[in-house]
Amino acid sequence: MESQLMKYKLQELDSQAEKLLKEAQEVKGVKYLFREMNDDPKFLGFLVDKLKEKGKRQTAVVLFTIRDNRVNLLLGFTPDLVDKGIDARQIVKKISPLIKGGGGGRKDFVQAGGKDYSRIQEVTDIIKQEIISNLK
Repeated sequence: MESQLMKYKLQELDSQAEKLLKEAQEVKGVKYLFREMNDDPKFLGFLVDKLKEKGKRQTAVVLFTIRDNRVNLLLGFTPDLVDKGIDARQIVKKISPLIKGGGGGRKDFVQAGGKDYSRIQEVTDIIKQEIISNLK
């Protein structure tokens, strides 16, 4: 039963990714999606992967949830952006103090969590600036 539910949820994420990509802004030629989500955080990693897959190139994804006065952020970048110099690990180091938390991961995908979500707008501004300044 649970595997059936998981299969359904993953199919749902596929169509959700299509819709979300239409909301992406353009930042220096990069599709940039920054969005609060109400989904179960364990599925957001799958959604970030789907968005990167469907965006194909020049795609940056930042999804976050706020639950129990905590913020959880997931950042994902397509391989071509990583090849151009964007490193999600470096970005998470800069934004973690703002959310009073920490995080880590790979160059193309990181997760971060913290106990202060009040500066989430600053977080998106920093991420946009990092995209612009790190593109080679």
